[in-house]
Amino acid sequence: MNPRLAANLLALLPQRPRIIDLQSDGTLFTHLAPRIGRSQVWTLIHTEEEVLETTLEEIAAWAHRRGLTVTVPAAAMLIHAPGGAWRIEGLMADLEAPDLVDYPKHDAMVCAGLLDRVDRQWIEMLAEVLDTPLLATALPRGVPDFLPRDRRDGALATAWRRAAHDMLFGAAPPHDPAATLRASLAPRGWTTLRAPSDEIVPRHALNRLRALMDAQRDTAAALCPGRTSTFESWHKLRLRQALAGRLAVQVGQEDVLAVPPRPPASAQRSR
Repeated sequence: MNPRLAANLLALLPQRPRIIDLQSDGTLFTHLAPRIGRSQVWTLIHTEEEVLETTLEEIAAWAHRRGLTVTVPAAAMLIHAPGGAWRIEGLMADLEAPDLVDYPKHDAMVCAGLLDRVDRQWIEMLAEVLDTPLLATALPRGVPDFLPRDRRDGALATAWRRAAHDMLFGAAPPHDPAATLRASLAPRGWTTLRAPSDEIVPRHALNRLRALMDAQRDTAAALCPGRTSTFESWHKLRLRQALAGRLAVQVGQEDVLAVPPRPPASAQRSR
C-alpha cells in the first residue's frame, strides 16, 4: 500500500470512521485499522460467504497475535484496542451492480485487487453512486518481473499482457482501471490520485512465488500451445531457483485514491 495515499485517506476520516471494504480479504483492515488507532467501524463485503467467514477468522487470529482482546457480542466482532473498540461486521452481497443504497452508512470505501477484475462499465456504475472517498489498492502495473532474468521471460510476459485474467464481473477488454475511475469522476469535480505500490515477493515466500510462476506458465501455455515445452522448461528453472532460495519477483502495482470535491457531510459534522 502506498503510504502517502493511505495517509491522505486517513486525514479525511471523522473521529469514529465507518469504512466499507469491497470484496474484502482482510488485508486493508490489518493495514489501516492500526493506523487509524481510535474507535472505528468496518463492514467487510464479499460475494462468497465462505471467504467472508475465513477472513473474519484470520482477522481475529491477527488481533490475538498483537495481544488484543476479541469478543463477538452479537452479529459483529469487536477488537478491543487501547484507543477504542474496532467493530467488524461481515456482509455477503451481490456486487455485480454496485448500488451503495443497500450498504450501511459509511465515511470511506476501500478495496484491494478489485478494480482490475471488473470491466469499464462496472467502474462507471460505481462512480455514479460514489459519495465518499475511495482507496483502491493493488492495481497491476505491468507484468511480474522474475529475478534473476531469463531469456524466455519476454515470451511469457507477452502472453500475460494478452490474457483475459480472472474477472469478477463483466468482460475483460484491456483498460486502465485508475484512468477509467478518474474519467468517470472528473465531471463531478473529484480529485483522483495514483501512486506506485510495488510488491517484492521475497525468496523465502515459496507459496507466493509458486503461485506466480504457475500463473505465468499456464497463461502462456493457454495462449501459445505450440510453445508449451518452452514454458515448461522455464517453469522448471524457476522452481529450482525458488527451492534454492535464488528467486524473487517484483510485482508492479499502483494504488488510486478518489476524493470528492468536499468532505462527506458525516466528516464535516464530526469535526
